[in-house]
Amino acid sequence: MSSYTLAESIRKSSLEGFKIQGLEERVLVSLFIDDTLVYMNKKDDNKILEQTIRNFCKVSTAKFNNEKSEILPIGTKEYRNNIIKTRTINKTNNDKLD
Repeated sequence: MSSYTLAESIRKSSLEGFKIQGLEERVLVSLFIDDTLVYMNKKDDNKILEQTIRNFCKVSTAKFNNEKSEILPIGTKEYRNNIIKTRTINKTNNDKLD
């Protein structure tokens, strides 16, 4: 399996990512060699991303290194601080981030 398949799996998920004026496609995932960046908006559910990655790993026998994963919140200072404080991405899903 190639990383293209992982990217397509993420793109076909219900994650919204970011819509940027002037771009037809939403910004959701980019890959370079063994690095994957997923751009999630405040409405997105991290559990959807986790399940998509788990499914990909089962099918491809790939292993995803969660210890090397980072969450970098972007947005207003208040929003970023709230993610750090509450360990949640959005208010509708109270699942805590690792």
